Amino acid sequence: MSACGRFEDALDDLAAGGAADQALDAHLHACDACTQALARKRELLARIDRVARDRATAPAVPDVSGRVMARVRANDAGVRWPWRAAAALGAAAAAATVLLIASYSGFLRHPESAAPTQRPPSVLEWRSPTAELAKPTESILDVRLLDSRPASERGDIRGGNHAG
Repeated sequence: MSACGRFEDALDDLAAGGAADQALDAHLHACDACTQALARKRELLARIDRVARDRATAPAVPDVSGRVMARVRANDAGVRWPWRAAAALGAAAAAATVLLIASYSGFLRHPESAAPTQRPPSVLEWRSPTAELAKPTESILDVRLLDSRPASERGDIRGGNHAG
């Protein structure tokens, strides 16, 4: 490290108003570059002090805080959501969540897809489709054809309950 480099921090302290030790004082008498650097640093610090003092003593701009707050309120008014819109959005999200949970839990099954509630016909009630097809044909519009009861219960002549 050169002799000038080891006095760099000491030059900063001296420019800011600190005291110089004997070694720095002897170096400044022998080195013109460090003496000029010290002068530049003192001038820079003096300018900084002058600007800070001018800013601190500058007159306040009238009603600057009122104008700043008015602009802040104007900007906030365009950004805020009305509480009703936020409440509606929250209610819609809650309803969607409830429907989603209900659909996955099986609560919303259609009645058609549920298990049948009627008992299946027993073997004793079974009728052969061939026997039904072998019967003499009647009018297609005959209501008796649409009736699923046995002919004996319908009062059909073919069923044996002939009143004639």
